[in-house]
Amino acid sequence: MGEGERETWTTEEFGSSHAGAVGVLLADGTVPAPVVFLNSSGSDSRSVSEWTIYDGEPHGGPRAAALRGVCSCAWTGPGHTIDWDEIADREAEVAGGGLASACYGDWDTHIGEVARWTRLTRRLVRKRPVRRSSTKAVTVWRKRRRCSG
Repeated sequence: MGEGERETWTTEEFGSSHAGAVGVLLADGTVPAPVVFLNSSGSDSRSVSEWTIYDGEPHGGPRAAALRGVCSCAWTGPGHTIDWDEIADREAEVAGGGLASACYGDWDTHIGEVARWTRLTRRLVRKRPVRRSSTKAVTVWRKRRRCSG
């Protein structure tokens, strides 16, 4: 999902294994590196990847072309194009809040799909028949069953 400080979303069921956030895409389709801010003494730094920092201003990162939901499992949602003319001089967080909400909605849909697949997988594992044709097959099946909970 990338490094750097940013707001993330989690669920109680999946925790950090499916942590979501608003991701940034540049005009060429690449994901920008986190923006590093140095402490005034220069001895310490902070790495930030919050989407609002990618506004193209000198103090921030390169200008984002689109926002998309991202997940720590490597899932990425569709890009939502940013209209910088519409944002103009307003705060990016306020003006682009609707796009950030759309990214959350995409991630929330992803989490729903993960939950459905997780429940389906658990049901299939429980209903899996025991193969009694060989002792080794039964032993392997029992080990798998113990591991899957």
